[in-house]
Order: sequence, then C-alpha cells, then structure tokens
Amino acid sequence: MSVSLRYDFGKNWQEFVDRRLGEEAIRQSQDRIAEFLRVPSLQGLSFLDIGCGSGVHSLAAHRLGASVTSFDYDPLSVRTTEQVRRYGGEPENWHVMQGSVLDTAFMREIPPADIVCSWGVLHHTGDMWNAIRNAAIPLKPDGVLYIALYSSEIYVDPPAEYWLEVKRKYNAQGPIGRRLTEWVARLPVSPDAGAEGGPKSTAGDAGLRRSRHGADDGRARLARRVSDGLRGPARDPRLLPGRARA
Repeated sequence: MSVSLRYDFGKNWQEFVDRRLGEEAIRQSQDRIAEFLRVPSLQGLSFLDIGCGSGVHSLAAHRLGASVTSFDYDPLSVRTTEQVRRYGGEPENWHVMQGSVLDTAFMREIPPADIVCSWGVLHHTGDMWNAIRNAAIPLKPDGVLYIALYSSEIYVDPPAEYWLEVKRKYNAQGPIGRRLTEWVARLPVSPDAGAEGGPKSTAGDAGLRRSRHGADDGRARLARRVSDGLRGPARDPRLLPGRARA
C-alpha cells in the first residue's frame, strides 16, 4: 500500500476554520494586509490568493473591497476556502478553484491581478524559484507581488534542516505513525513544564532535545526514539525545500 509523502495542510486549515473562524480572526487578517500594503482599502482592485489554505486571507481581502480569486493545490484547502466564502455570504466577485502554481499553463489562464498574494506557500512546492516566477505570471505590470517565504538565514534552534527531516519522516508514515508523532510533539519535556507563570515546553517546542538540566527527560527520550524511528526517505520532489539566499 502506497503512502502519500505530501503533508495534508488542508486538514489543519479545516480544523482552524471549524474551531477559530470568527470576526476577530478576519479583522486581524484585514489589518495585517492593509498594514503590509500600506493602504486603507483594496476597493476596485483584484486580489489573487495563491495557496489560499483556510481562505481567511481571501475573505479579508474581499472585506477590504477587492475582487478575489483563490486557489490551492490541496483539495481540502479548496473546500475549506469554499466554506469560508459561504461564511462571507458567497460573494459573486470571489472565485475559488483548485490548481498548482507550478502549472504554467494554469497560471496563464488566470486573469491579471493587481495584487498577487502567496503567504508562506511557495517554499513548500519543492521548486521555489519556478513557483515565484509562475506567481508573477498573472501580475499586472504595475501590480504588487505580496509573498512570504521561510528564510534559511535566520538562526533557529533546531535548524531548518532538522525540521525538514522531521517533516519527511512524518510524511512517510501511515495514519498511526503520524498520530503518534503528533502526540509526542505535544508532550511536556522541560522540568518546569506547566509551572505557574511560565509557558509549557513541549517536545515540539524543545526540538526533541535535552532538558535544560542536561539530563534526558523520560518523555524527551520517548520523543527522540519516535523521531529516530520514523524512517523512509521522501521521494516526492515537492517536499524538497527551495532555499533563498540574499
């Protein structure tokens, strides 16, 4: 039985919308878009949301006055965005579809847009530079390309390579292995986890590494054993990260 090596982002977005969609989340998204673009309104402008995910950015752009086109490669993300569109009253000037930014022919069929937005998406395609080039295909000559990418230049602990390996191992697992990994990532590992006045530290937060006292916490050992045991190299080229360097 084959196992998909592609992470199902749509499941996360569906859960987010089911649990947290509301006017406050939409207002925050509106404020961020307006602040980033340095405009009070998108009235009369067209907005393309590449990798729309939950659809909240699309709804926020529509609330700001834009006509919106949204698409995602993940079918569940598309359905989730359709759900958010219904929440927004099913406006006629907001269209949702499935497609890939790496499909050049598909990108050429999209009507030109004043604003092309892709927030935290293009580096997940496995062909980041082509994704960026294709994202610009429907951009009007005087339009704005509004994208966010992970940076390999920012120091993080654990480093990006660690999380790439975790992601590959996770994606290679069946449903039971994935659920176990998710459960382990939520286990508290630091001695003061849950202490009053301090945030809980989890295996995911700590990067499945040693506790601050230098000795392995039992739960950290379990987390490490699960992480080390999740074998199976990724074969899907879309899992390989693009690396942008200044």
